Amino acid sequence: MEDSPDYQQIGRFIYGTARLESELAGLLRALGIEKAEDTELSANAGQAVALFSALPVDAADKAQCSALMWEIAAFGELRDALFDRITGMPPVELGARIDDIAQWAHELRRLRSIAGD
Repeated sequence: MEDSPDYQQIGRFIYGTARLESELAGLLRALGIEKAEDTELSANAGQAVALFSALPVDAADKAQCSALMWEIAAFGELRDALFDRITGMPPVELGARIDDIAQWAHELRRLRSIAGD
């Protein structure tokens, strides 16, 4: 059995993932979807890009939203597999994933402010 990385890092990964889900649901609410299921990252990302693209906002923001949602959707598809192997994940990989999640959540807050929330 492999040594597991620091459990504090695992906690940060789990908390960060829950925060990302919540931020994406918040963006959907700002875009008019009142009942977004937090845990459906891939489906929510698809809805968000479609709705954000319809806003009268800068084309660069639309492109950034589309790229971000693609990353979040891909992460959503991998999330269960990542949780299954999290205790054996190398600390460097786990740290990089935590950094990605934090950056995505930050960008979602920015997009939500553009969407008018």
